Amino acid sequence: MKLKFFLAVTAVTVFTASSLIPIPSVSANPPTKKPKPAPVIPQPDRSSRGYPLAKTALSSRGVAYRWGGTNLRTGVDCSGLVQAVCAKWGILLPRAARAQYHVGTPVKPQDLQPGDLVFFKNTYRRGLSHVGIYIGENHFVHAAGRGKGVRLSRIDVGYHKKHWAGARRLNLSKLPTVPGETAPTPDRIFLDSDEESPAPHSESVSNDEETP
Repeated sequence: MKLKFFLAVTAVTVFTASSLIPIPSVSANPPTKKPKPAPVIPQPDRSSRGYPLAKTALSSRGVAYRWGGTNLRTGVDCSGLVQAVCAKWGILLPRAARAQYHVGTPVKPQDLQPGDLVFFKNTYRRGLSHVGIYIGENHFVHAAGRGKGVRLSRIDVGYHKKHWAGARRLNLSKLPTVPGETAPTPDRIFLDSDEESPAPHSESVSNDEETP
């Protein structure tokens, strides 16, 4: 009798204790990790004179890197990318980054506009050694290297800030006019007539286009 009573008391104690221990519920649909939001890609200002260059450069993201390459289909290196993008808009540039650095006019970092060329030094070799095309909002497009291809990067942080060399603005007179811009006026020629008129001459139009 005592043994039965002991077993009964033990069973009640175990039942009571177990009922007090919370058992975590197992959800049929465990929570999944939320995907990281896609990075926001800056878009060049449409009212900027260099918009066509910046837009073409931006559309070249994903092109493979190829040492010595100048073809946007088969692959490009840094200066090959710049040369190919500019050639699409009738702007002919030298092949090497060092030579491209001497085309156009210097631009301060705070004055950069879409389409400006940005240069870097002491990257894979000493001296000026890398070039890209500025897009806007401190971003530029460049052929980053083997295994990376043409991509978008920042100029104001980390590696590229440390290796900054300068920027140049090209002569963009061959590009289409942008909203609010007046198309250039062609030369006007005054012909002689029987009436009194100014001596024949042509109005001079400044042309500061740089020849590579």
